[in-house]
Amino acid sequence: MDRYRNLLSQILKDHSAVDLDNYKRKDSNKTFWEEIKEVQKVRNLVVHRGDLASVEQAELSINVASEIIEKIFPKIISKIGLHLHDSFRVCDDWKCKYTGTEMEKLIKGT
Repeated sequence: MDRYRNLLSQILKDHSAVDLDNYKRKDSNKTFWEEIKEVQKVRNLVVHRGDLASVEQAELSINVASEIIEKIFPKIISKIGLHLHDSFRVCDDWKCKYTGTEMEKLIKGT
């Protein structure tokens, strides 16, 4: 991960206003990058050596993944002019946000 850090950091700064050097999850005193590295280290030990993760390590992994999926990813998608359906399907149809409104009727009638 360290070799991609600068690239990832710049992409996140440009497209989501997330600064990996300073971003912290709510209720965490570590930077998000520190947590990502910690999760990666545990993952490597589990996958490559067959070690077991502690409950705390598993919870951290889930929390880091949730932060990416629920907070950072939607910011990136929004910043590049897209939006999500059902919290995971990426869509570029600008008319979607008007579904079920008077504006939808106007758009369809135009």
